[in-house]
Amino acid sequence: PPCHAMPAINSHHVSVACPPSPKWDESKGKIKYVRDHGVIQFINTYAKVKEDQNDDLFWGDEVEYGVLEIQGEEGDPERTVKIALRGTEFMQTLRDREATHAHATAMGCTWHQEYGSWMVEGTPARPYAGYVKDLLDVA
Repeated sequence: PPCHAMPAINSHHVSVACPPSPKWDESKGKIKYVRDHGVIQFINTYAKVKEDQNDDLFWGDEVEYGVLEIQGEEGDPERTVKIALRGTEFMQTLRDREATHAHATAMGCTWHQEYGSWMVEGTPARPYAGYVKDLLDVA
């Protein structure tokens, strides 16, 4: 079966991994582990930066896109919307288009794998800074 890529997170970066596809009932037993380790990761990150002062403010809008597929024809009472596990494919297409259309004056976007292979995330290629002029770049 195809890999349904999911982001694998460690303390330094997010990378795409291909974990087994557990059933929901199998996953429920891992909720406490995920919650506890999320808290530990937050505490460790906070401990590293709690003394930082006067850092430059950089920010960017993060838009998450769900990849869905409409199944059935308009007017069909059985028509449904399903999650489409094609995020990795779409993400690469979007990255290729950004590379093709990039030029010096464009802000551009970067595309990242979001949760599961049914979501992608778009962020500005360069973060905005803490100046009023940066607000004018937000479309």
